[in-house]
Amino acid sequence: MKTVAGLILVTAVVLAMGATPEPPRSGVIGAKGLATAADCSGAVGFSATGLDRVHSSGLVSYRTTLVDRGVGFSRETGEFTVHCPGIYHVAFAAYSDQANTKIVLKKRTSNSTWTEVAGAGGNGSGGGSNQILLDLGVSDQTGVWLVSGDIAKEQDRAVPSTTFTAFRIAKK
Repeated sequence: MKTVAGLILVTAVVLAMGATPEPPRSGVIGAKGLATAADCSGAVGFSATGLDRVHSSGLVSYRTTLVDRGVGFSRETGEFTVHCPGIYHVAFAAYSDQANTKIVLKKRTSNSTWTEVAGAGGNGSGGGSNQILLDLGVSDQTGVWLVSGDIAKEQDRAVPSTTFTAFRIAKK
């Protein structure tokens, strides 16, 4: 009897191993198919701090990701690509000991160019911060650019003041 039961178990395991893998989850959202309906049903947001570097384009990248719920944020590039559409609260900041330091939040919709949305700092200031609400659709992107001045990298390493945060407050 043990031999028959063992044979049945081995046969079941072999058949399971040869079975076709489970199909992808349904409800894929976004052009890149990175998020699913289940991913988008919960909290979506991220928070990054500390200057890693400023890319040649001026786009700021971050040293540390404190929170990353959902998909689409890259601290290395500094870009957030939306896979879960909705209204997002976006906050950003950067400071310097140099006057005229200015940062700008930009947005790019699918197949378009980057456009300025909101800025902080500028004439005579050493940077600044701002926060806004944005209605973002699938494949939209946001990021923070340094457009003038410099970010105080050494001071920022001790206590990061360069930040980029976004979280969805309403689903589309």
